[in-house]
Amino acid sequence: MRETSGDGGYSSQRVTAGALSLVLVIGILVSTILLGLVLFYAGTRTLLQQHRIQLQVQQNTRSGIAYLLATPTLPYFQRVDLDLFGSGDDSVVVEKRPWGIFDLVRARASKNNFRDSLIGLVGSRFDPSGQVALYIANDDKPVSMVGSSQVVGDAYLPTLGIRSAYLGTQELPAPTKLVTGRTLPRTTAAAPAVPPPLTCLQQYAALDLSAWLPANSQTLEKLRSVERSFYRPPLVWLQTQPATIRAVTLSGQILLVSTHKLVIEADAHLDNVVVMAPVVVIKAGFHGRLQVFARDTVEIGADSQLAYPSAVCAFSTTGVAKVFLAERSQVHGVVIAANPPGSAATSLVRMHQSSRVVGQLHVEGVLENCGQVTGTVRCRQLLYSTIASFYENYLVDATIDREQLPADYLTTPRLNPQAGLGILAWLP
Repeated sequence: MRETSGDGGYSSQRVTAGALSLVLVIGILVSTILLGLVLFYAGTRTLLQQHRIQLQVQQNTRSGIAYLLATPTLPYFQRVDLDLFGSGDDSVVVEKRPWGIFDLVRARASKNNFRDSLIGLVGSRFDPSGQVALYIANDDKPVSMVGSSQVVGDAYLPTLGIRSAYLGTQELPAPTKLVTGRTLPRTTAAAPAVPPPLTCLQQYAALDLSAWLPANSQTLEKLRSVERSFYRPPLVWLQTQPATIRAVTLSGQILLVSTHKLVIEADAHLDNVVVMAPVVVIKAGFHGRLQVFARDTVEIGADSQLAYPSAVCAFSTTGVAKVFLAERSQVHGVVIAANPPGSAATSLVRMHQSSRVVGQLHVEGVLENCGQVTGTVRCRQLLYSTIASFYENYLVDATIDREQLPADYLTTPRLNPQAGLGILAWLP
């Protein structure tokens, strides 16, 4: 029998406990989902903000590097604090210091809790005198081309110019193949000026380490395999007697110095290190990337390969600065032989005709038996020698090809002080 209410007969229905529980659960689930969405949105927004700050810090670091490249006159070891936007929130610290024939630049940026740092090895583009294939300062004799010799690119030559010639049984090259670019007398008003002698090499030749190493440099007591980050102080290995480097792997900010002859065997693995000694001998078959500075002689053995960016430099204040490149040896970077102004000695680079330089070859004296050069040659005089005789300003089966060098190739700022700067490599 159904019950009726006294006010109109409507029935009252009871809601079960199970239905209430279901409603409660659904409400909790909906609330949880909404809360999760709110938290997800807030977290995503925070991550995006952090990502933007991180990108901004990285961009600030790049801006610091750009500032250093645009300020070539900034003194070495001088820390500069930059506030990029004047708000005090975008702090960048920059510094420059030498590393061999190149420079190191470092920028450190920070904002809130984010930090970033970069170290780059700096090179330069070519100034006008480096944009030609051949620059000869000697006006005494014409340049004589023999055999398969050719110069690809512009050439600044003695006033007597260039000619085909012969040497014993060597065939005469076709005259149209002598120089593919313009041939201009060096005395023309348009001839570029060659940079003055490299004064920085005097410090290296004298082993004056304090002039270009930071004060916090550390000593490597015993020669062993080491990887040294450029973010840490340099390691210096110093010997006061003849020394040989063999069967080790050395990479990074490491300086190898000897006050006597230093020999590098083919089984030594060197990458980005600097070597300084009166005489440096690199044995046949060596492969590596390094900068060599000698105050007398550098010898590069047969089949050796020095990878880009390497440097081979000889500078002597007392005698002839000499660089010898043996058969099939290759140097990718810079080769320099120089003496101080007013010196009676004549610096010398002697190549084997199968040896190769890719980059820039600068001799303030004589280039003997020029081999294969992809890049540019500056010298006072060419010389071709045999057992019986020698021939002034002769090129025999030699190739100097400036056009094969990439347009964005970077070399040393020391030889190109008026040219723009760029990053050769980012260093670990």
